This record gives sequence, structure tokens and C-alpha cells, in this order.
Amino acid sequence: MAKTLLSIEDLEVTFRVPDATGQSRRLVKAVRGVSLHVARGEVLGIVGESGSGKSTVARTIVGLNQRTAGTIKVAGRELTVTRGSAARAGVQMVFQDHASTLNPFQTVGRILDDVMRVAQPGRSAAERRATAQQLMSRIGLDVSALERRPSSFSGGQRQRISIARALTAEPRLLLCDEPTSALDVSVQAQILALLETLKRDGLTMVFISHNLAVVRQVADRIAVMYAGLIVEQGPAAELIEAPTHPYTRALVDAAPLLTKRGSLLAQSKDLRMTRDISVAVHGCPFANRCPRADTACSALPPLAEVKRDWSSRCHHPVLDDGGNDSRELLAVVGARGRS
Repeated sequence: MAKTLLSIEDLEVTFRVPDATGQSRRLVKAVRGVSLHVARGEVLGIVGESGSGKSTVARTIVGLNQRTAGTIKVAGRELTVTRGSAARAGVQMVFQDHASTLNPFQTVGRILDDVMRVAQPGRSAAERRATAQQLMSRIGLDVSALERRPSSFSGGQRQRISIARALTAEPRLLLCDEPTSALDVSVQAQILALLETLKRDGLTMVFISHNLAVVRQVADRIAVMYAGLIVEQGPAAELIEAPTHPYTRALVDAAPLLTKRGSLLAQSKDLRMTRDISVAVHGCPFANRCPRADTACSALPPLAEVKRDWSSRCHHPVLDDGGNDSRELLAVVGARGRS
């Protein structure tokens, strides 16, 4: 079994946000007791709707958010809350908004060189230049791109440059936070092909997205987040084919082409989970949207194993392979969302 590279135990992140009146602030737990483990060379996908906490987890790993509790270890070494701890441990991140993360006043060559001068201070200018040229070839851009500024490139090309910048530090772990969501479908395919190449080269990744089709393409395992909690995790292909948590099943069946179970909802765009993610502290946060909810759901279910290497946080996991439960779930969740 491959050794664990990233280990997260009981991670909690709390923010102080304005209340409805704007006069005072309240504490909100954005991440609640999350534990994740990623093996060397593995790609873990984290999915969930907006507000689920998936991006907060990634930003906390690299130190952009302060954790309230829990530990984060890379190769057995615990990351501290001090600035640069993640970078020193070999962790780099690719953000969704490539336009705001590339200095518009510097050439691509200067952007990459700045990273290398910090990450590998002993290398000569000629060595850094050679590495930059190799990276351009690796991401599918001409060497002449090093002399140009980010504004002269398309969105997909800028995202490739963002990936190249992360790779200049020779990371052990690459965090990708919605790296394709701002791109059109054809450009998404190019970025995913590049990430798949990095995967074949053995790079360990955490890939965050709301798009299950994209995650399925690159991930070995998937963790589903809801209201700051991991609600299900397991092997990517199997989990998407037969999810056991009602929330995961609703997500999957809203994109019926992902599964072999048939088109469960041709009008999937009509599915609207418009209610806010529940802030329930003690019970199951999905209970207010779930047709399976009963009195047992007033207590938060544990993340328990339902199959080998597969766990679900639900008092009533869906363990059958039929489609009836899925149709019933979509009908009820859709109706509740529109209420």
C-alpha cells in the first residue's frame, strides 16, 4: 500500500461573519472535524456545492486560512501556521482565478524565475532558464511565451502558466481549486489532459470541483463535502456509479450522463437546491432537504464504513442498485428546493 503523503486529522476552521443585521458578528464553522488521507501518487477529488467547505480545506492546507483545530501533515511533517510552512513542505496550489494570480506587469519568464529563485536558491540563472523552457514544452506552449506577459494569452493558456508556476517549485503535493470552472469545455479538456499527464508522472494531487464529470476524469478517490463535513468518500468510479449518501446521489443524478443506471432526470436543470446549506450543529445538516430524514437524524450520524474503503455519514444509506430511490430523492429534493 502506498505511503500517505497528506494527512489531515479533525480539521476545524471557524470564521467570524456579520449577522443578518450587519450590526454584530457570529462564529460559523466552515469546516467541522474533517479527516482526509492522500497516498503518494494519488489524486483525491473533493466535491460539493458552494458553501460546502471544500475550498476552505485547500486554502487552510496552504496557510491562507487559519485553522481552529486539527493537524495537517505532509510526509509525516506537521505544517505550522507560520507563513511559508506549506511551501517549504512542498505544497503548491493552482487557483480558479488565474487572471488575478499572475502578475500582469511581469513576463512569464520572470514569474517562473521568481519562484525558482526562492524555491531553489542554489541554482544558476542558466539552470533556471533551462527549467522554464522545459516547463513551457511540458504545458504545451512555445518557448517564446516566456517573453510575453499574461494579458497576451487566452484563459486556458494562463491557467497552464499557473500550473507551470506551481511546478517550478517541484511540489510533492499540488492543490487544484476549481482549475477548469472558468474555462469553456474545449479548453477544460486541454487542462484536464495536462493534469492527467502530471498524474501519470506520479504527482500527488487534491482536485476540488463542483463538476462531478471533471472529478471522475482525474480522481482516484472522491470525498463529498456538505456543510463543512465529509458526508461520503470512496473510490471515484464506484462512488459515482452507486452513491450511498442521499446528497451524493442527488448530485450524481442531476448529471445523469455520469452513470450507467439510465437517464434518471432528463430535465436535470430543473433540479434546484435553493435552500441554504443547513447550519444544524447537532443533527444531520442535510435532514431539511432529505426525503429519508426521520427522528434518528436529529443526531449527527458518524462517518461509518458501508463498504470496503468506502464510508458514508448517513443513518439511512442507500445500499441498493436500483433507480427507484434516486427518482424519489430527486422528486422530493427538487420540490423542497422550490418551496
